[in-house]
Amino acid sequence: MNFVQITRNIWIGFLGLLFVVSLYSRSSADTLQVGFFSIEPHTTVVSQDTYAGAAIEYFSRITDLMGIPSVSFQELPLARLVKRLEGEKIDVILFLAKTPERERIFRYPEVPYLFSQSGLAVASSSSVQAISSVEDIFPLRIGILGEGYLSPFMHQEGLQLKPIYGSTPILRNLKKLMNRRIDAIYVPDLNVIRFEAWKHGYDAQVRFVPLPEPLTSNYSVFSPKSAEKYLDRYEQALQELQKTLPYEQVIKEYIAASLSD
Repeated sequence: MNFVQITRNIWIGFLGLLFVVSLYSRSSADTLQVGFFSIEPHTTVVSQDTYAGAAIEYFSRITDLMGIPSVSFQELPLARLVKRLEGEKIDVILFLAKTPERERIFRYPEVPYLFSQSGLAVASSSSVQAISSVEDIFPLRIGILGEGYLSPFMHQEGLQLKPIYGSTPILRNLKKLMNRRIDAIYVPDLNVIRFEAWKHGYDAQVRFVPLPEPLTSNYSVFSPKSAEKYLDRYEQALQELQKTLPYEQVIKEYIAASLSD
């Protein structure tokens, strides 16, 4: 093989490599990278690369309406998700409550993805039957998700908040509640704690008490760069889907199906 043939073969190989890289880059660019934290009944990990939950199902319907050919889901703890979205390693977090800090960094749609009722879970033997003011919960040691959202009612000086970090925080707080290491668990969505208590056999030992405040709005949250490409289509698809299938219906059906299994 002479020098010309060798040079020609090298160039053919190099051009082939460029073609493969180009295809990979185009494929990655056409894939919507969606991050979420596992919190049933909205989201859960079934197995590696297999995810379920009412919010996963609903988002898949939205992306179908958007005409997106490929969606990749990634499950991570909330703090890591926020960092990845800030660094534009993912395009969107499936749903997230709004805070002033997040609103400065990310792009929120006009329309919420879902609404949630905040509340406390207490032991069934607790004297807390209802909550009308913050004074009702001052004596309580309240478990919270360390990196999670706190609704306005919980931003009160003097509350005994006990943050917990890492994976399975709801289950770990339920165990702490049963062992009397805390007196209550705060959640921005009572559906979550109800489902988790039922799933792990604590439902008869726990009472769920709503907080006296409006529902919390949760949104699919985009990075600024991804918002330029996806946000308008997302909002149109979400509003179209909500006309015929509100998220509340999907989550009720998911919970009912789970309870009947």
